[in-house]
Amino acid sequence: NKIDADLQEREVLLRVIHHRVKNNLNVVSSLIQIQGRRIKDEDVKKIFKESQNYILSMSKVHQHLYEQEDVKKIGMGLYLESLLKELVGNYWNKGVLYDVEAETVDLKLGEALVLGILSTELVTNSLKHAFHSDPGKINVNLTKDGDSCVYRYTDSGPGFESDKIDSSNSFGIKLIRLSAEQLRGQLDLQTDGEFVVVISFKTK
Repeated sequence: NKIDADLQEREVLLRVIHHRVKNNLNVVSSLIQIQGRRIKDEDVKKIFKESQNYILSMSKVHQHLYEQEDVKKIGMGLYLESLLKELVGNYWNKGVLYDVEAETVDLKLGEALVLGILSTELVTNSLKHAFHSDPGKINVNLTKDGDSCVYRYTDSGPGFESDKIDSSNSFGIKLIRLSAEQLRGQLDLQTDGEFVVVISFKTK
């Protein structure tokens, strides 16, 4: 009975911690938003907005862990769905469609944070650059078989030449590669007709 009571107390404490972390991240996001209003340079404003989106992705992880019964793993389906809904909603005038398939996949906090920040960068990049005359569509797919996971991101934009990916020093490409390294996964970038990012990794 004492062990059960201690475990329940620990679960309550973990929920409180996740709730407070979420609230603190929201405060940071609000401060960035307030500071951003003072900036006149549009390019700098965009950087501030993108920074807010990264914080949003982290905040949502802690929000979902606070709301779920299991405070050690996060259901990636609901998390990615709510994240894309908010990100795409910020670009409502583009009419972009999106689809998330990850209903049965649960990951630990560190893995969820990596994929959340990665998804934020990929979605933001697609919304800014991939769709011109066509509204376009974004697909995020996460599958799990045992301890093997495959994350797949695609958009219906034209992509760009593979040799430019190899030589690119952009923040987005760096973040994609860093995410694969953090997950200790295998990265595959494809640009034939559409932009595709695939990371295969083992869950810890």
